[in-house]
Amino acid sequence: MEKEQNQEGKEEERTECSPSGAKADRGYRAGFLRGSMLGALFTFGLCLGGYQLSRASLSFSSFSGKTASGSEAESGKLDMGRVKRKLSKLQEYIERDYLYQEDSEKAEEGIYKGLVNSLRSEDPYAFYYTKEELSEDQSMHRGVYQGIGAAVQQDPETNICTVETVYPGSPAERAGLLRGDVIRRIDGIDIRSMNLRYIVDNLVRGAEGSSMELTIERGEETISLRVERGEVNIPAVRAGTLESLGIGGRDSDIGYLSLSSFYEKGEKDFLAALDSLCEKPVKGLIIDLRGNPGGDVEVAAKLLDYILPDDLGSFTDGKAGFQEGRTLLVYTRDKHDKGKEWYAKDGHSVELPIVILQNQNSASASELFAGALQDYQRALIMGSRSYGKGIVQTIRKFTDGSAIEFTTHFYYTPSGRNIHKTGIEADIGLSEESGAEASDGDSQIESAAAELRRRGS
Repeated sequence: MEKEQNQEGKEEERTECSPSGAKADRGYRAGFLRGSMLGALFTFGLCLGGYQLSRASLSFSSFSGKTASGSEAESGKLDMGRVKRKLSKLQEYIERDYLYQEDSEKAEEGIYKGLVNSLRSEDPYAFYYTKEELSEDQSMHRGVYQGIGAAVQQDPETNICTVETVYPGSPAERAGLLRGDVIRRIDGIDIRSMNLRYIVDNLVRGAEGSSMELTIERGEETISLRVERGEVNIPAVRAGTLESLGIGGRDSDIGYLSLSSFYEKGEKDFLAALDSLCEKPVKGLIIDLRGNPGGDVEVAAKLLDYILPDDLGSFTDGKAGFQEGRTLLVYTRDKHDKGKEWYAKDGHSVELPIVILQNQNSASASELFAGALQDYQRALIMGSRSYGKGIVQTIRKFTDGSAIEFTTHFYYTPSGRNIHKTGIEADIGLSEESGAEASDGDSQIESAAAELRRRGS
């Protein structure tokens, strides 16, 4: 561990606002599973052969029957001297009596993971990445996965895994998997007593080109599908007019733009699509954030900056610590009441009527995006209450390629709202659709289009 500490001055830092991977808020809302993405909303393109969580754990609470002193326990500071002594003794036992060959690299990684995992009772987002895991996480942000290309939700009470989305052109689509399918077995193993994290780590990870057999329930039928693992490219943005996409009443003058997450690829595609729609031009815009788990705060701020004018001072004028006359987009605060503010500055704005669609799976950066536009009354929110994740994680990268991530800040919408565990309330409530995939007959898109027509008349 000394080696890691010595590298600390050379860390790189990235701030996130997403329950990514398997690091979601535990037990907060029914329908979400502890420790999984949005409480078990996993992208199988990611988790079936992509992202892995460690279950390695090492207790640092005692040595030779002694516990930390009162002052140590009160301060919460780890007694590194005691830890080193116990680790030395453990290593001595292993070297002397362990029957098999020790893997020193895995042992070292397990120590780091165990230390970070000790934070998870309070911070379910805490995670230690090996170099390989960090690379996989970055691939996830680029929308490229080794997997089958489906999103699955697990009910925390029943453990039932239901397919939410099957991505076009994916191995899952080629194998015949459909939205609404319930996955019961993988390679003959009943998964109903398992959580998604265990399923991913132990049953579905595998080499590109290998395959798995899924036993699914589709209505009254039980079906077996052979699915080959492969590279999956999940589009970050879907955009066009309702007419060109064949959805929601098929209006030629209403634009539709869905965003799967707030990462760099999504930012570029979103802005390009928005420019294209404004050139048509359209008279109103639906931004679909249903199922969007969030992403990078910086990306959310840039998209807000592009939409909002720079001189909305309603939440900064006369407010100490903020720049008067500037459009505040979002701000963060840590336990020392320090943080960062983001302001509009690009000189660009979009003057279209906007409806944002959200659901209970819209979280983090998608909530700060919707919340800012709601605060400035620049968008109408339709759907249901969002997930409610108002905290920010920071990833600090070490020079050996590993990294640590944990919660560092609360974030606030421009009006000062912290929506952690409360969410963004929709202005107009809509009944929940099954999943967030836009299609002809999607009643929520039709309702959003009707509202834009009503406001434009």
